[in-house]
Amino acid sequence: MYPWIEAWATGDRREHHLLDRPRNAPVRTALGAMSISFYLMLWISGANDIIAQIFHLSINQITVALRVLLFVVPPLIFMVTKRWCLALQRRDREKLLHGHETGRILRLPHGEFVEIHAPLTLEEQAEILGKMDVQPMALPSVTDRNGVAQPLAWKGRLQAKLSQWFYGANIALPTRQELLEAKSHFGHADPLEVEATERHRTYEAVGGVLLAPNEDGTSRH
Repeated sequence: MYPWIEAWATGDRREHHLLDRPRNAPVRTALGAMSISFYLMLWISGANDIIAQIFHLSINQITVALRVLLFVVPPLIFMVTKRWCLALQRRDREKLLHGHETGRILRLPHGEFVEIHAPLTLEEQAEILGKMDVQPMALPSVTDRNGVAQPLAWKGRLQAKLSQWFYGANIALPTRQELLEAKSHFGHADPLEVEATERHRTYEAVGGVLLAPNEDGTSRH
C-alpha cells in the first residue's frame, strides 16, 4: 500500500520509469531503514534465551531491554537516516557549485589563498541533476471565498501536511543562473593556476631564484 499512500500524500501522479537515488527521497529511505531495524529487533528478540546463555545474563532483563529497544531504535534509525540523506543532498549541491576539492592551494596576486576546485564530469553532473525537486503542497483554506466552511477541508490539510513532511526538508538543486556563475568561476580559476604553475617552474629552473618579467619582456629578480 505504500506507493499509493505516498502518491496520495504528495500528489505525484507521474509515471516513474527510473529509480530514485535514496538520498533524493529522505523520508522514504528513512522509513525503509526504520522498517528493517524494527524487523531486526524482532529477530534478535527471538534469540533472547541464547543471548542470555552466551553472556550469562538474566533472560528477564534481556527481554525487558529488547522490549524497550524495539520502540526506541527504529525512530532513532529514522532520524539518523533522514539527516544523512539531507547531508548528502547538501553535499551534491556544493559539488555542483564548487566542484571537487583538489588539495591544491593557490595564492592570488593580492595575497589571498584559495583552494583550486575541479569541475564535475558530465556523468557526475547528470547523476545529481537527475533529481526531481518536488514542491510540497500548500495548506488549503478551511473556508471558501465567501467565508463558508468547506466540509472536506481537513482532508486537503492532511494531504498538504503529509506532503510537507515528505518533501519539506529537501535541499533544492542550484538554479540555472547559479550553475552558470559556478561555471564562470571555474573558467577564471584555471588561468590563475596555469600562471602560478608556470612561475613555479621558472623558479625551479633557475635554482630557486624567482624571475619576474619586466615590461620589455626581460626577466628580473
